[in-house]
Amino acid sequence: MRCTRVCRSLNAYADGELKPSAARQIAAHLEQCPACRARLASLHEAAALLANAPEPPPPPPWLGARVMARARSEVLRGSWTRPLPGLARSLSWLAGQAVPMRLVTALTAALAVLAGVAMGTAASRAVRPPAPMAQSAAAEGIEWFDVAPPGGLAASYAVVDEVKP
Repeated sequence: MRCTRVCRSLNAYADGELKPSAARQIAAHLEQCPACRARLASLHEAAALLANAPEPPPPPPWLGARVMARARSEVLRGSWTRPLPGLARSLSWLAGQAVPMRLVTALTAALAVLAGVAMGTAASRAVRPPAPMAQSAAAEGIEWFDVAPPGGLAASYAVVDEVKP
């Protein structure tokens, strides 16, 4: 078992939440790995510190009433809304705009999409498939050796390449 996998399960192992088979595998790894043993020891140390920590003081008695009053006023004013998901959150600024601004924004977005589609279509029409290459030395990239002096290394390579079985 690898250390990364053991580290992901070390909290559950320390709390005794693992199945027996997984706990045995982690125990076997801990016998051989000092780094993981040290991490387990730090987890036990942190748990001991938390167990011995004092209880936090109770909140003041007026706090609950104050928080609830503030929440009610926010809801009544309409300033409280549910969190918006993804795209709606990024467009939430548009809700506060006047109707003409909303129309301008919508038209601009539509024109941007149409321009993208038009450019993509034009680009795909401009690309032509390459012409098929003849089976020759040029097809294998040997055309660079055409200007090689006779008796040179490049000329010898071209000759060896032509003799391939």
